[in-house]
Amino acid sequence: MLKFFSLLILIPLSLSAFVHLWNPTGTPEIDGDEGHYIRRAVNIMLGEGAEETKILGPSPGYANPFFGQVFFGSVLTLINYPQSLSLDVKINANSVAALFLAPRVTLGVLAVIDTFLLFKIASSRYNRSVALVASILFAIMPFSLDIRRIFLETIQLPLILSSVLFAVYYNKHTASANSVIRGKLNSGKIICLFISGIFLGLAIFTKIPAFNMIPLVGILIYSNNRNVGIKALALWIIPVILIPTIWPSYAILSGEFDKWVNGISYQTTREGIGILSMEDLFRVDPILLVLGISGSIFSLVIRRDYFCIAWIIPYIIFFSLIGIVRTHNYIPLLPGFCLAGGILMMEMYKLFQKYKTSIQRLLVPSSIIGTIFVIGFAITISQLIQDQTSTYFKLYSFIVGKLPTYNDNDKVNVKNKVTVIGGNWVVSSFSWIPNYVYYNDHEFERLGTNSKIESEKVLFVVDKRTRELMSNSTTEAKKFLQHQIPLKTIYDSSDIVAKFNFTSKGIFSEGSKGLIEIKTNY
Repeated sequence: MLKFFSLLILIPLSLSAFVHLWNPTGTPEIDGDEGHYIRRAVNIMLGEGAEETKILGPSPGYANPFFGQVFFGSVLTLINYPQSLSLDVKINANSVAALFLAPRVTLGVLAVIDTFLLFKIASSRYNRSVALVASILFAIMPFSLDIRRIFLETIQLPLILSSVLFAVYYNKHTASANSVIRGKLNSGKIICLFISGIFLGLAIFTKIPAFNMIPLVGILIYSNNRNVGIKALALWIIPVILIPTIWPSYAILSGEFDKWVNGISYQTTREGIGILSMEDLFRVDPILLVLGISGSIFSLVIRRDYFCIAWIIPYIIFFSLIGIVRTHNYIPLLPGFCLAGGILMMEMYKLFQKYKTSIQRLLVPSSIIGTIFVIGFAITISQLIQDQTSTYFKLYSFIVGKLPTYNDNDKVNVKNKVTVIGGNWVVSSFSWIPNYVYYNDHEFERLGTNSKIESEKVLFVVDKRTRELMSNSTTEAKKFLQHQIPLKTIYDSSDIVAKFNFTSKGIFSEGSKGLIEIKTNY
């Protein structure tokens, strides 16, 4: 029987491997930030420093800590990326897809590790039944597809889960010890404390909002023995604080502390709707969101268990205080929602055990739980079989193909480069392959900046927003064009050389980009 229960973990791991490693570049649609984070990783690979100086895109330097790109750059270096891909000299859509494959497969592997860590957390904190249900939810529910995309939150998640797991081990070991042992910090406890602190420190060093996990992990460490609780917290908090301070220390030593302050200011003052963005999360995965919130409240009110609510509430408060929050920013909450859902579903299962007939005891709760699994997995499968990226890869390869290549003997200067102009997503998405993989070294400008276009050749990536601003038919467009007269002149004199129609209906689509036109003056 024990062997059977130990094999249960293979169920969620197999489901997770299928969901996250099957056709990784086919779905979900490519987000502009994915190119941004790959570019930063390649920047590390080329030895150009932890912070970008060549292309900053729509955000300034020091917008996020740099452990994410150090990790990704290290992984890509180990697989000899991109040389190991044997790319064609002339870029095509398959080449672009191949360049996204290795990073997305890496994240797929991390997702399987996340599933394992969540199972271990749930089984250690609760029991194997809760662990099985929670980890299956994590593996198959639609929101988990967002982990397939290259975000800092995706890199951060196994670090957060590892920190929580070692804190749970510490908490469980302390609670089960006798009174003499409980009052001492032996080597095993100290190791758990430091490992938990190191992982959470690295998570914060990947992206700052991970500090919202401090209350949960801190409570786990302090709660079972207040006699040594303060001492244990002090040992745990050392790496939690010291590791992220590498980031501002690097800025100070580089003489760029002012840029670090500007980066922090940029991230905290961006306009957005804050916690109201949870409406998008409800659109993506309403079942998991309802299960997670209901399960958290149930655990707190009925079971007097703070664990899930302490995981979720600090993030909710934080997202209420900042501006821009997108769906992928909720990724650290995904395990908490799944765990809360698992607790709720297993408590519901226990409730039916009071009934007399075997059909009521077994069939009814199993049918409810099975229905939730089937609906969630069916939605996920419906996304996996869609082609949500081919148009993007075709667009990307066309843009790179329109940029001239240089020979070693060519004298490259600002005049004979091409300046690519478009919205924020254009700079984030399309700068890294031509500049870092094919070494064409062209300029990329975000539409709306007042930078002077010095190159003679210009390529516009025209989406709906760009067309509106260049139309001169609205008050906003007229105000914008008052300071963009030379740009408007170049735009009007450029010719449409290609059109791409984006019609993706993926669950993470924040509105289809629709018709994309490529205009050039050369």
